[in-house]
Amino acid sequence: MEKEVSEKEVSAEAKELKNTSINNTTNKTTIKKIYKNYIWLIVLILLVVIGVYLFSAVKSFKSIQGNVIKEQNNQENQNNIFKDIEEKLGFQGVRDPINKGKSSLFIKGTAFGVTKEASFNNWNWDLLIEKGKIIGFEGIIDSSSINTKLKWLDEKLIGEKVLNVEKYPEIKFKYLNLEGNEVIGDLTILGKTQEIRIPVVITEQSISGDFSLNLRPFNIESDKISKDVWVVFRFVK
Repeated sequence: MEKEVSEKEVSAEAKELKNTSINNTTNKTTIKKIYKNYIWLIVLILLVVIGVYLFSAVKSFKSIQGNVIKEQNNQENQNNIFKDIEEKLGFQGVRDPINKGKSSLFIKGTAFGVTKEASFNNWNWDLLIEKGKIIGFEGIIDSSSINTKLKWLDEKLIGEKVLNVEKYPEIKFKYLNLEGNEVIGDLTILGKTQEIRIPVVITEQSISGDFSLNLRPFNIESDKISKDVWVVFRFVK
């Protein structure tokens, strides 16, 4: 009798141990599933956070980029405005009339079969000075004052087919800029304006140079003069 009870008890204990083992296994599986779900939830949250951050970063970058472009456009517009003002007002630094006794200006070319040097008796020129240094020049020449020392040639040069002084009494040069060793400016002859570049040598007291001037853009009618003339000048304080 005791033996039967003992076997039943052992059998019951074995069954209970088996159930406990099954429950433990089930609990472990459940815990693993929970952990796995938590991990996926954490990953999802991280992905959302990263996505929001990237979206904000891209949006911020585009905003900054837009502001930079806008600032560049504003700066360009301001520069254009200042450039227009400068062109309308002209050079605003120090102007120093040249010393005519020490200065010279003449051209050399062929006209009506004669190769001559010509100067002008009436011309007003200013040296442009910035921070104590010469940076350029500009002025006006009385076209009718051309002097080749040949009266007949002077009369032909001031005539309608060449300088046409009755309609265009002045030759003008307006300074624009100094780039390296070149003065850039607008030269006006016969009412037509052409931007030219003039190589120069600048010292403390003077600015000088010589260059070939193409007369074709100014539409001089006569075919009796060379379309390229040599210009030599030295302007002194």
